[in-house]
Amino acid sequence: MRTTCERVSGGPESSTAGTGWRSKALLTSVGSASVGLSAKPLESSRMPEIDYVVLAEYVRQDAGMTHIMGAGIDTFFVPEGQPVAVPVGIVVRLSFSSRDDVGVEHDISLVFQGPSGDDLLTIRQRFPTPAPAPGVPEHWRTGASIALRLALPIPGHGDYRLQVTLDDDPTLSRSLDVRAVSPPTVPN
Repeated sequence: MRTTCERVSGGPESSTAGTGWRSKALLTSVGSASVGLSAKPLESSRMPEIDYVVLAEYVRQDAGMTHIMGAGIDTFFVPEGQPVAVPVGIVVRLSFSSRDDVGVEHDISLVFQGPSGDDLLTIRQRFPTPAPAPGVPEHWRTGASIALRLALPIPGHGDYRLQVTLDDDPTLSRSLDVRAVSPPTVPN
């Protein structure tokens, strides 16, 4: 059995220098495009934020960098009537205020839901607020990335949702919608 993925590209996080405002790209599917933007002040409350969530063919972390290949998946091509487990990579980029207390524990959860809204996969993890990198300006937000490689259970065709939430707070949450459909037919 062969499963393929349709790829769409998304935009990186960008900043407007000197304005104190930042645009953050969240990779979500909108037809065949995959970018949604929102503006937030650089220094907000003493809470971590999810900068972005990326669904990709492959991810890994190495020497403080996150490598992402085949980013922006929103469609899985799967045979009709055959449940599959699709290997994917997920990257979650978090940022912390310079006022956040280093070492404070936070929860992150990832829930993958099927077409009927049932939870097909749930992952929970605790992590501490990281210390700022040495030599960066005091007002900069501290960033941290979480890279996961896992297999998403796809029991059949339909619309699915991947939801990432911090500290069980719906306002600190991002979701990606994906679909499973039949592979396109190729004329003989």
